Amino acid sequence: MALNLVPAKHRRFLAETRSAYLFLLPSLIIFGVFMIYPMLYGFWISFHRWSLLGEPFFNNGANYPKLLTDKNFWNSLRITTVYTAMFVPSITVVALIVAGALNGPIRFKGLLRSLYFVPIMSSAIIVGLCFEWIYNGEVGVLAFLMDWLGFPKVGLLGSKQTVLPALAAMTVWWVLGYYVTIYLAGLQSIPAHLYEAARIDGANGWHLVRYVTVPLMRPIILLVIVLATIASFKIFDAIYVMTYGGPAGATIVMTWLIFQEAFLNYKFGYAAAITYALFVIVLAITLIELRVLRARYEY
Repeated sequence: MALNLVPAKHRRFLAETRSAYLFLLPSLIIFGVFMIYPMLYGFWISFHRWSLLGEPFFNNGANYPKLLTDKNFWNSLRITTVYTAMFVPSITVVALIVAGALNGPIRFKGLLRSLYFVPIMSSAIIVGLCFEWIYNGEVGVLAFLMDWLGFPKVGLLGSKQTVLPALAAMTVWWVLGYYVTIYLAGLQSIPAHLYEAARIDGANGWHLVRYVTVPLMRPIILLVIVLATIASFKIFDAIYVMTYGGPAGATIVMTWLIFQEAFLNYKFGYAAAITYALFVIVLAITLIELRVLRARYEY
């Protein structure tokens, strides 16, 4: 009787809503089991001392104050920040230049776009091993070219001054296609009549880029900067394969410190605390970027 009092339009809406949630339920269960539960469990572990030798011992959250006086934590944050400062501007600018070139009237455009996207489809382990050979100071391709040009051979991964730039260069090459795709989507959404109007007003190629493309691409550029920042703070695979934290601790980024504390020192509670500290740092940087770089725009 109560159902009859509900209008047919509302009954249909409720039925569609139930159906939608039923279709979403398997994905929500998987997301909860493999994402939400591990996050909550990791946060619980961060308030304990646990080394797998016994039951987790609640230490009143002493892991978090320990971060403030841990030189290894602050050193890893410094190294991660330096790497981020190298990677983010490089990928932002290089990907925009490549996307602009691929968006123009060039031959074999489809083939070139596919080729630029191939590296990101490759495993980070494979890419890391290839670049480890390229950077080798004795038998690497780069050492061979330096010797052929008359310069001394240099092992980029063996020097504290060159290892982070070498890792940043490798990562830019590896993920370039991903960010180029994002930029291409933004470039193709800019109305062509804006460029035509600018040309009629006497704008040259530089003016088109400076006063049309870049202002209208600012939301996309912001997206790329945010995504690249998050990715740079999560770098781990390349370091695991190429440097293993060396030379002399020069590549002990925050993710490597988490791995070291958890799986080498068996301090799972402290590693979980570093993980959530990393989350807070990345969240703060992202909010700052959104606040500083966000701009209103209109066609």
